[in-house]
Amino acid sequence: MLYRNNHYGPIDKFCSRHPRFGIPNLMMYIAFAQVAVFFVDLLFRGWGSSILCFWGPDILRGQVWRLFTFVLVPNSGNPFYLLLGCYVIYWTGQMLEREWGSAKFTLFYLCGVLWSILGGLILGLADIYYIHLSFFLVIATMYSEMQVLFMFVLPIKMKWLALLDVALILLQGLESGPYVVLLALPSFINYFIFTWPFWSMKLGFVRRRADP
Repeated sequence: MLYRNNHYGPIDKFCSRHPRFGIPNLMMYIAFAQVAVFFVDLLFRGWGSSILCFWGPDILRGQVWRLFTFVLVPNSGNPFYLLLGCYVIYWTGQMLEREWGSAKFTLFYLCGVLWSILGGLILGLADIYYIHLSFFLVIATMYSEMQVLFMFVLPIKMKWLALLDVALILLQGLESGPYVVLLALPSFINYFIFTWPFWSMKLGFVRRRADP
């Protein structure tokens, strides 16, 4: 289990000093909000997502709420994939919240959103999908040997599924241009910031094993 109940720097120190900073069950609220926006889209032909999504030109025209409301845009227009996506972000969010506590998980999500906003102001677009994907990457780092049922059928270890997700993003970048990778970059930066204690220990362990 990954650095649980230990404090390794400013992030953990902040969370230990401000345990009430977090929002318990944050991803439950996000998932319900996405479902609500989905139904608004059904009733008003996509109006909900169109006024909430992150779109640079509209933000520059004064629609500043888009800087934050893009997290509420449904992950899919298909009801099945919407519910599946909401289940996944709730499940992975709950796992991280139990592992880290509400304060650290909320900070992780907030920082991911802020990094995405910064990237979106440069690129003109931001996508909540990559923030939620980073949940799974953190869990795969924590529980790399844990098995899940891919497509509810094929058992596969978390580490291989995470590598597959990253490979698909890189493949999309090769097919559609680097824009896709740049959209995902803020979430990857956030991932490495919050998992750096693990990677620093991992690299230190490798160096010690390499020493004579």
